[in-house]
Amino acid sequence: MSQKLRVNVHVNPSDVFEADQSISLNVQEDTSWSDVCELIKEKVNNFFTTSLAFQYLDEDADYISGCTDEEWKYAIAAGSTKSRDELVLHIKAVPTENVTKPSAQCGPASDIQPACCFSDPWCCYERPMPDNPILDGTVPEKIVNDQCSKYKYANEALRAVALPLGPIGGGCIAVAGDGGLRQWQVVNEINHVAHVPYSFFAIKVEDDTSKSNAVVLQSNTWYDQVGFKPAAYITDHVVPDGSKDLLTRLPGVKTVEITAKYPTVEVDFTSNEVPVHVKLEAFNPCVPLCADDSAIPMIIFNYTVTNPSDKAVKVTMLGSLLNFVGWDGHTTKSIPPSM
Repeated sequence: MSQKLRVNVHVNPSDVFEADQSISLNVQEDTSWSDVCELIKEKVNNFFTTSLAFQYLDEDADYISGCTDEEWKYAIAAGSTKSRDELVLHIKAVPTENVTKPSAQCGPASDIQPACCFSDPWCCYERPMPDNPILDGTVPEKIVNDQCSKYKYANEALRAVALPLGPIGGGCIAVAGDGGLRQWQVVNEINHVAHVPYSFFAIKVEDDTSKSNAVVLQSNTWYDQVGFKPAAYITDHVVPDGSKDLLTRLPGVKTVEITAKYPTVEVDFTSNEVPVHVKLEAFNPCVPLCADDSAIPMIIFNYTVTNPSDKAVKVTMLGSLLNFVGWDGHTTKSIPPSM
Protein backbone atom coordinates (compact mmCIF):
# COMPACT_ATOMS: atom_id res chain seq x y z
CA MET A 1 0.00 0.00 0.00
CA SER A 2 1.35 3.39 -1.02
CA GLN A 3 2.29 5.74 1.82
CA LYS A 4 1.78 9.46 2.10
CA LEU A 5 4.79 11.45 0.93
CA ARG A 6 5.55 15.06 1.80
CA VAL A 7 8.04 16.60 -0.60
CA ASN A 8 9.74 19.77 0.61
CA VAL A 9 11.07 21.52 -2.48
CA HIS A 10 13.68 24.27 -2.63
CA VAL A 11 13.66 26.13 -5.94
CA ASN A 12 17.03 27.47 -7.03
CA PRO A 13 16.68 31.27 -6.72
CA SER A 14 19.38 32.01 -9.28
CA ASP A 15 17.34 30.23 -11.91
CA VAL A 16 13.85 31.58 -11.27
CA PHE A 17 13.38 33.97 -8.37
CA GLU A 18 15.24 36.77 -6.66
CA ALA A 19 14.74 35.12 -3.28
CA ASP A 20 14.57 31.58 -1.95
CA GLN A 21 11.35 29.75 -2.71
CA SER A 22 10.36 26.69 -0.71
CA ILE A 23 7.18 24.77 -1.32
CA SER A 24 5.67 21.65 0.16
CA LEU A 25 3.76 18.99 -1.76
CA ASN A 26 1.59 16.26 -0.31
CA VAL A 27 1.48 13.28 -2.66
CA GLN A 28 1.57 9.51 -2.54
CA GLU A 29 4.76 7.45 -2.45
CA ASP A 30 4.00 6.01 -5.90
CA THR A 31 3.48 9.43 -7.53
CA SER A 32 5.78 9.70 -10.54
CA TRP A 33 8.42 12.38 -10.92
CA SER A 34 6.60 13.61 -14.03
CA ASP A 35 3.50 14.32 -11.94
CA VAL A 36 5.56 15.92 -9.17
CA CYS A 37 7.15 18.21 -11.78
CA GLU A 38 3.73 19.40 -12.89
CA LEU A 39 2.75 20.13 -9.29
CA ILE A 40 5.95 22.11 -8.73
CA LYS A 41 5.33 24.17 -11.87
CA GLU A 42 1.79 24.93 -10.74
CA LYS A 43 3.04 26.06 -7.32
CA VAL A 44 5.48 28.54 -8.90
CA ASN A 45 2.95 29.79 -11.46
CA ASN A 46 4.62 27.95 -14.33
CA PHE A 47 7.86 29.93 -14.16
CA PHE A 48 9.60 26.78 -15.34
CA THR A 49 9.24 26.22 -19.06
CA THR A 50 11.70 23.34 -19.31
CA SER A 51 11.85 19.90 -17.74
CA LEU A 52 13.02 19.63 -14.14
CA ALA A 53 15.63 17.57 -12.35
CA PHE A 54 15.86 16.98 -8.61
CA GLN A 55 18.74 16.85 -6.17
CA TYR A 56 18.79 15.43 -2.65
CA LEU A 57 21.40 14.75 0.02
CA ASP A 58 22.15 11.11 0.75
CA GLU A 59 23.37 9.71 4.07
CA ASP A 60 26.96 10.62 3.13
CA ALA A 61 25.97 14.27 2.57
CA ASP A 62 26.56 13.93 -1.17
CA TYR A 63 24.20 15.53 -3.67
CA ILE A 64 22.46 12.89 -5.78
CA SER A 65 20.61 14.03 -8.90
CA GLY A 66 17.95 12.51 -11.09
CA CYS A 67 15.35 13.32 -13.70
CA THR A 68 13.53 10.06 -14.45
CA ASP A 69 10.67 8.26 -12.75
CA GLU A 70 12.96 5.34 -11.92
CA GLU A 71 15.50 7.62 -10.25
CA TRP A 72 12.66 9.29 -8.36
CA LYS A 73 11.60 5.94 -6.90
CA TYR A 74 15.16 5.34 -5.75
CA ALA A 75 15.36 8.84 -4.23
CA ILE A 76 12.23 8.17 -2.17
CA ALA A 77 13.62 4.85 -0.94
CA ALA A 78 17.12 6.16 -0.19
CA GLY A 79 16.56 9.79 0.78
CA SER A 80 13.26 10.00 2.62
CA THR A 81 12.74 9.86 6.36
CA LYS A 82 9.77 8.61 8.37
CA SER A 83 7.74 11.22 10.25
CA ARG A 84 4.67 9.95 12.06
CA ASP A 85 2.36 8.55 9.37
CA GLU A 86 4.17 9.89 6.31
CA LEU A 87 7.48 9.91 4.48
CA VAL A 88 9.37 13.19 4.12
CA LEU A 89 11.81 13.98 1.32
CA HIS A 90 13.77 17.21 0.94
CA ILE A 91 14.83 18.05 -2.61
CA LYS A 92 16.08 20.90 -4.73
CA ALA A 93 14.35 21.43 -8.08
CA VAL A 94 16.42 22.82 -10.96
CA PRO A 95 16.09 22.95 -14.73
CA THR A 96 17.49 19.77 -16.24
CA GLU A 97 19.95 21.64 -18.45
CA ASN A 98 21.62 23.09 -15.35
CA VAL A 99 22.84 19.70 -14.16
CA THR A 100 23.17 17.69 -17.36
CA LYS A 101 24.98 17.90 -20.65
CA PRO A 102 22.51 16.39 -23.13
CA SER A 103 24.14 14.31 -25.78
CA ALA A 104 22.79 11.83 -28.28
CA GLN A 105 25.63 9.53 -27.30
CA CYS A 106 24.99 9.63 -23.56
CA GLY A 107 23.26 6.77 -21.79
CA PRO A 108 23.49 2.98 -21.76
CA ALA A 109 22.24 2.69 -25.35
CA SER A 110 25.55 3.98 -26.62
CA ASP A 111 28.19 1.37 -27.37
CA ILE A 112 31.00 3.79 -26.60
CA GLN A 113 30.59 6.23 -23.74
CA PRO A 114 31.98 9.73 -24.35
CA ALA A 115 34.74 10.81 -22.02
CA CYS A 116 32.46 13.29 -20.24
CA CYS A 117 30.38 10.45 -18.80
CA PHE A 118 33.35 9.43 -16.69
CA SER A 119 34.77 12.85 -15.82
CA ASP A 120 31.69 14.86 -14.88
CA PRO A 121 29.12 13.38 -12.47
CA TRP A 122 26.41 15.67 -13.89
CA CYS A 123 26.88 14.55 -17.47
CA CYS A 124 24.52 11.63 -17.70
CA TYR A 125 22.02 10.22 -15.24
CA GLU A 126 22.21 6.78 -16.82
CA ARG A 127 25.92 6.21 -17.09
CA PRO A 128 26.78 2.51 -16.84
CA MET A 129 27.49 0.86 -13.51
CA PRO A 130 29.60 -2.30 -13.13
CA ASP A 131 27.75 -5.56 -12.66
CA ASN A 132 27.42 -6.91 -9.15
CA PRO A 133 29.89 -9.74 -8.41
CA ILE A 134 28.54 -13.26 -8.74
CA LEU A 135 28.29 -14.92 -5.32
CA ASP A 136 28.75 -18.62 -5.99
CA GLY A 137 30.00 -19.61 -2.54
CA THR A 138 33.66 -19.92 -3.53
CA VAL A 139 36.36 -18.18 -1.52
CA PRO A 140 37.94 -15.43 -3.64
CA GLU A 141 41.67 -15.45 -4.15
CA LYS A 142 43.45 -13.13 -1.76
CA ILE A 143 45.13 -10.30 -3.62
CA VAL A 144 48.24 -8.97 -1.90
CA ASN A 145 49.39 -5.42 -2.43
CA ASP A 146 52.59 -5.66 -4.48
CA GLN A 147 53.80 -2.51 -2.69
CA CYS A 148 53.39 -4.23 0.68
CA SER A 149 57.06 -4.05 1.61
CA LYS A 150 56.90 -0.25 1.50
CA TYR A 151 54.46 -0.34 4.41
CA LYS A 152 56.44 -2.69 6.64
CA TYR A 153 58.09 -1.31 9.78
CA ALA A 154 60.70 -2.93 11.99
CA ASN A 155 63.38 -2.05 14.53
CA GLU A 156 63.62 1.65 15.45
CA ALA A 157 61.04 2.63 12.82
CA LEU A 158 58.45 1.12 15.16
CA ARG A 159 58.80 3.96 17.66
CA ALA A 160 56.15 6.16 16.03
CA VAL A 161 53.93 3.60 14.29
CA ALA A 162 50.22 3.86 15.09
CA LEU A 163 47.47 2.78 12.71
CA PRO A 164 44.01 3.95 13.88
CA LEU A 165 41.16 1.50 13.36
CA GLY A 166 37.47 2.11 13.86
CA PRO A 167 34.21 2.94 12.13
CA ILE A 168 33.69 5.84 9.77
CA GLY A 169 32.16 8.64 11.81
CA GLY A 170 33.04 6.91 15.09
CA GLY A 171 35.93 6.63 17.49
CA CYS A 172 39.19 4.81 16.90
CA ILE A 173 41.83 2.72 18.63
CA ALA A 174 45.34 2.47 17.18
CA VAL A 175 47.54 -0.60 16.85
CA ALA A 176 50.96 0.73 17.82
CA GLY A 177 54.53 -0.20 16.95
CA ASP A 178 54.82 -2.33 20.08
CA GLY A 179 51.93 -4.54 18.92
CA GLY A 180 49.64 -3.13 21.60
CA LEU A 181 46.69 -0.76 21.63
CA ARG A 182 47.01 3.02 22.01
CA GLN A 183 45.18 6.27 21.30
CA TRP A 184 41.81 5.18 22.65
CA GLN A 185 39.76 7.99 21.13
CA VAL A 186 36.39 6.65 22.18
CA VAL A 187 33.41 7.64 24.40
CA ASN A 188 33.14 10.94 22.50
CA GLU A 189 36.56 12.11 23.68
CA ILE A 190 39.38 13.31 21.43
CA ASN A 191 42.70 12.59 23.10
CA HIS A 192 45.60 11.36 21.00
CA VAL A 193 47.47 9.91 23.99
CA ALA A 194 44.49 8.32 25.74
CA HIS A 195 45.00 4.77 26.99
CA VAL A 196 42.83 2.14 28.65
CA PRO A 197 45.15 0.13 30.95
CA TYR A 198 45.07 -3.65 31.28
CA SER A 199 43.79 -4.02 27.71
CA PHE A 200 46.03 -6.44 25.82
CA PHE A 201 46.36 -9.85 24.16
CA ALA A 202 48.50 -12.75 25.40
CA ILE A 203 49.35 -16.33 24.47
CA LYS A 204 50.25 -19.45 26.45
CA VAL A 205 51.85 -22.50 24.83
CA GLU A 206 52.10 -25.91 26.54
CA ASP A 207 53.93 -28.97 25.25
CA ASP A 208 53.22 -32.64 26.03
CA THR A 209 55.28 -32.41 29.25
CA SER A 210 53.01 -29.66 30.58
CA LYS A 211 55.86 -27.17 30.30
CA SER A 212 54.36 -23.82 29.38
CA ASN A 213 55.42 -20.38 28.23
CA ALA A 214 53.12 -17.37 28.45
CA VAL A 215 53.77 -13.86 27.15
CA VAL A 216 51.92 -10.64 26.48
CA LEU A 217 51.84 -10.00 22.72
CA GLN A 218 53.50 -6.63 23.09
CA SER A 219 57.12 -5.42 23.03
CA ASN A 220 58.87 -2.81 25.18
CA THR A 221 62.12 -2.91 23.18
CA TRP A 222 61.72 0.66 21.93
CA TYR A 223 60.14 2.23 25.01
CA ASP A 224 63.41 3.95 25.94
CA GLN A 225 63.25 7.42 24.36
CA VAL A 226 66.83 8.47 25.22
CA GLY A 227 68.41 10.12 22.17
CA PHE A 228 65.20 9.97 20.14
CA LYS A 229 63.91 13.25 18.71
CA PRO A 230 60.33 13.01 17.43
CA ALA A 231 58.91 15.16 14.66
CA ALA A 232 57.19 18.38 15.71
CA TYR A 233 53.56 18.10 16.84
CA ILE A 234 53.67 14.28 16.69
CA THR A 235 52.68 12.11 19.68
CA ASP A 236 52.62 8.67 18.06
CA HIS A 237 55.87 7.84 19.87
CA VAL A 238 54.40 8.52 23.33
CA VAL A 239 54.27 5.26 25.33
CA PRO A 240 51.35 5.14 27.78
CA ASP A 241 52.25 4.60 31.42
CA GLY A 242 49.83 1.69 31.42
CA SER A 243 51.86 -0.11 28.74
CA LYS A 244 55.12 0.44 30.61
CA ASP A 245 53.55 -0.82 33.83
CA LEU A 246 52.07 -3.87 32.12
CA LEU A 247 55.41 -5.06 30.73
CA THR A 248 57.19 -4.58 34.05
CA ARG A 249 54.72 -6.98 35.65
CA LEU A 250 54.31 -9.50 32.83
CA PRO A 251 56.76 -10.82 30.22
CA GLY A 252 56.36 -9.59 26.67
CA VAL A 253 58.03 -10.30 23.33
CA LYS A 254 61.25 -8.78 22.09
CA THR A 255 60.71 -8.07 18.40
CA VAL A 256 57.76 -7.41 16.13
CA GLU A 257 57.29 -6.34 12.52
CA ILE A 258 54.26 -4.34 11.42
CA THR A 259 52.71 -3.92 7.99
CA ALA A 260 50.28 -1.00 8.09
CA LYS A 261 47.85 -0.62 5.18
CA TYR A 262 44.61 1.02 6.29
CA PRO A 263 42.09 -0.42 7.00
CA THR A 264 44.29 -3.43 7.79
CA VAL A 265 47.34 -3.82 10.00
CA GLU A 266 49.42 -6.99 10.26
CA VAL A 267 51.70 -7.66 13.22
CA ASP A 268 54.31 -10.43 13.10
CA PHE A 269 55.71 -11.43 16.49
CA THR A 270 59.09 -12.59 15.26
CA SER A 271 61.04 -13.41 18.44
CA ASN A 272 61.12 -16.87 20.02
CA GLU A 273 59.68 -16.39 23.51
CA VAL A 274 57.13 -19.07 22.60
CA PRO A 275 57.79 -22.06 20.28
CA VAL A 276 55.15 -21.01 17.75
CA HIS A 277 54.83 -18.24 15.21
CA VAL A 278 52.11 -15.69 15.99
CA LYS A 279 50.65 -13.23 13.51
CA LEU A 280 47.86 -10.67 14.00
CA GLU A 281 45.63 -9.24 11.29
CA ALA A 282 43.43 -6.43 12.61
CA PHE A 283 40.96 -4.40 10.57
CA ASN A 284 37.72 -2.46 10.68
CA PRO A 285 34.83 -2.77 8.23
CA CYS A 286 35.48 -0.52 5.22
CA VAL A 287 33.03 -1.15 2.41
CA PRO A 288 33.28 1.23 -0.58
CA LEU A 289 30.03 3.10 -1.30
CA CYS A 290 28.36 1.65 1.82
CA ALA A 291 28.47 4.05 4.75
CA ASP A 292 26.19 1.92 6.93
CA ASP A 293 28.47 -1.14 6.91
CA SER A 294 31.61 1.00 7.13
CA ALA A 295 30.19 2.66 10.25
CA ILE A 296 29.76 -0.59 12.20
CA PRO A 297 31.51 0.13 15.55
CA MET A 298 33.94 -2.77 15.65
CA ILE A 299 37.56 -3.80 15.15
CA ILE A 300 38.30 -7.40 14.23
CA PHE A 301 41.45 -9.08 15.59
CA ASN A 302 42.42 -12.30 13.80
CA TYR A 303 45.34 -14.19 15.34
CA THR A 304 47.02 -16.97 13.38
CA VAL A 305 49.27 -19.37 15.28
CA THR A 306 51.60 -21.68 13.35
CA ASN A 307 53.50 -24.58 14.88
CA PRO A 308 56.83 -24.94 13.02
CA SER A 309 57.83 -28.14 14.86
CA ASP A 310 56.66 -31.73 14.51
CA LYS A 311 55.53 -31.84 18.16
CA ALA A 312 51.97 -31.12 19.20
CA VAL A 313 51.42 -28.13 21.46
CA LYS A 314 48.41 -26.67 23.23
CA VAL A 315 47.80 -22.99 22.58
CA THR A 316 45.62 -20.67 24.66
CA MET A 317 44.88 -17.10 23.58
CA LEU A 318 43.81 -14.43 26.04
CA GLY A 319 42.25 -11.04 25.47
CA SER A 320 41.91 -8.53 28.32
CA LEU A 321 39.74 -5.43 28.06
CA LEU A 322 39.10 -3.08 30.94
CA ASN A 323 35.48 -1.89 31.09
CA PHE A 324 35.75 1.76 30.05
CA VAL A 325 32.05 2.65 30.28
CA GLY A 326 31.94 6.06 31.93
CA TRP A 327 35.66 6.65 31.33
CA ASP A 328 36.63 10.30 31.06
CA GLY A 329 38.84 9.65 28.03
CA HIS A 330 41.86 11.26 29.66
CA THR A 331 43.18 8.93 32.38
CA THR A 332 46.35 7.28 31.07
CA LYS A 333 47.91 5.68 34.13
CA SER A 334 47.19 2.20 35.43
CA ILE A 335 44.78 1.63 38.27
CA PRO A 336 46.81 1.44 41.51
CA PRO A 337 47.53 -2.19 42.54
CA SER A 338 45.84 -1.61 45.90
CA MET A 339 42.45 -1.01 44.30
